[in-house]
Amino acid sequence: MVNSNRSGISGIPGVPGVPGVPGTSGIYGEADKLVSVIKSTKEFNEYMQAKNLIEKNPSLKKEVFEVNRKLEGIYSSNQPVGIIQAKAAELKRQSAGLYKIPEVERFIRASNIFNDMMAKVLRFMNDSLEAEMKFK
Repeated sequence: MVNSNRSGISGIPGVPGVPGVPGTSGIYGEADKLVSVIKSTKEFNEYMQAKNLIEKNPSLKKEVFEVNRKLEGIYSSNQPVGIIQAKAAELKRQSAGLYKIPEVERFIRASNIFNDMMAKVLRFMNDSLEAEMKFK
């Protein structure tokens, strides 16, 4: 039985997940292993290197953070897809100078590659589970 007062990595009560701590087992232990594998990929490491370059320049970090914050707001809004796409395109047009900075280009490229890898992993997991769960 899981102790419902215990918080793991996720901070969710009853969900163990602290590496090296007794009780990290089952699906949460396996998820922790997957996280370790993801962290060992070249995609993750390239993303972290690109991110670290941005973080070394406080003003550049602030600009990138602000554009990302605005994009997240646009994409998470409950507006029609066409409006979301138009707003995102306009913000990207306004930020065109930022995207031409080599460190930012590298960060954007690394972000896209990492996100594509993660989407493929999640799609693989979903497809594998759905194949088993379908009625025959």
